[in-house]
Amino acid sequence: MQRRPRGLVVGSVLQVPLLLTGLLDGVMWFVAGAFVLIWLYLLQVRKELLGSPFGPARASVRDDGDGGSTATT
Repeated sequence: MQRRPRGLVVGSVLQVPLLLTGLLDGVMWFVAGAFVLIWLYLLQVRKELLGSPFGPARASVRDDGDGGSTATT
C-alpha cells in the first residue's frame, strides 16, 4: 500500500476511524494506538529512505552483473 501515493493518504486517513473505535470499547484504544504507532514508524522509515513520507517512490537501480546498471520501475 505504501508504494502508491494514494495508498499512503488512504492509510493515513484510515488511522482516524481506527482510533475512534476506542469509543466503542476501551481495549480498542490500545489496539488502535499500536497500529497508529506502527504507521508513523513506517512513514518515518519511508521518509529516511526516500526523503519524503508522501513523495513519489524513486525508480530502483538493479545491477545485472555486466558492470552497468539498469533502472527498473
